[in-house]
Amino acid sequence: MNWPIVNLGDLSEAIMGQAPPGEDCNKSGVGTPFVKAGEFGVERPIIREWTTNPLKFAKASDVLLCVVGATCGKINKGADCAIGRSVAAIRANKEKLDKDYMYYFLSSWTGRLRAMSQGAAQTVISKEMIERLEIPLPPLPEQKRIASILGKVDTIRRKRQQAIQLADDFLRAVFLDMFGDPVTNPKGLVITSIGELCEVVTGATPSRGVDEYYEGDIPWVKTTEVDGHVICETEECITDKGLHSSNCKLNPVGSIVMAMYGQGKTRGKVGVLGVEAATNQACAVVRPSSKIMMGYLYFYLQVSYEALRSLGQGAGQPNLNLSIVKSFPVPLPSEVEQMDFVRLYESVGILRGRSAVATQESSDFFNSLSQKAFAGQL
Repeated sequence: MNWPIVNLGDLSEAIMGQAPPGEDCNKSGVGTPFVKAGEFGVERPIIREWTTNPLKFAKASDVLLCVVGATCGKINKGADCAIGRSVAAIRANKEKLDKDYMYYFLSSWTGRLRAMSQGAAQTVISKEMIERLEIPLPPLPEQKRIASILGKVDTIRRKRQQAIQLADDFLRAVFLDMFGDPVTNPKGLVITSIGELCEVVTGATPSRGVDEYYEGDIPWVKTTEVDGHVICETEECITDKGLHSSNCKLNPVGSIVMAMYGQGKTRGKVGVLGVEAATNQACAVVRPSSKIMMGYLYFYLQVSYEALRSLGQGAGQPNLNLSIVKSFPVPLPSEVEQMDFVRLYESVGILRGRSAVATQESSDFFNSLSQKAFAGQL
């Protein structure tokens, strides 16, 4: 269909956020809910902070857009709240543009919005960039029809995502029931350390100026690829020459990889190698050991994420280092108890994997449907 293409600024208002003074913000629920980019959830923001001096407001009918930093381009549905400088609230003119149609259109543009962002030190989406976005504009009843169809498919996709989260929550609850809170150690478990149990190494970056060090067949892990999953593929691979020209080491399958550096939430995250791989210097690698079951240690480190990342050092961007990782305390239950948990962890992991495949399939279908919808083919 030949729908007119209209600038989003002609159909909506973009409200750029403004942060209130820090002394006017609190986490005790006093005042107006305050949303920053870090509070963006799967669909709606997670309220963790309030302000007694709100400066810019969003409504539940708005679309929220991250406009600064690592999450630049991320979309959430709105909330009645104040918004910080990292967030824009896009408010549709309801006589011309259906708010849900606008939400799904912007959701389909998340990657392109991020690609459009400007700034050398920090990615930024400006008010003018939002207003210049071109959106196909069918009649209002057709917008509502498209939004209704996409909404039903989106609901299926989100329920599958929730199933994965429920599996993770179940495992966490079982872990805490079996072994107690790692910080307070109510079960009185023997406390050792990662370094006493396992060999811990790091990697390196082969010289970028030597072409023959790259595009090889050795997977090379960076912190952006460490996100609580089994790592079987990497964005870049290095050659054997690249491996031996630097401090890179080839690590065995089953090794736990930990991000020591990284912006946002990266520092402290872990993954596990599903293939032999090297890493860069921003990763610590905990190699398999006969002294502890790696499945238990891996999940323990996931549970201890906040405690681990809080140990980061440095004024500008706190980082972990090998010494911190090696000395990190580990409660050590009996081998039988570790085995019991690992068996359950592996069983739930199979179900979680199936849910992840189903989630990816539904996401692919949703994306395909979105493309057709905004091309007038739905």
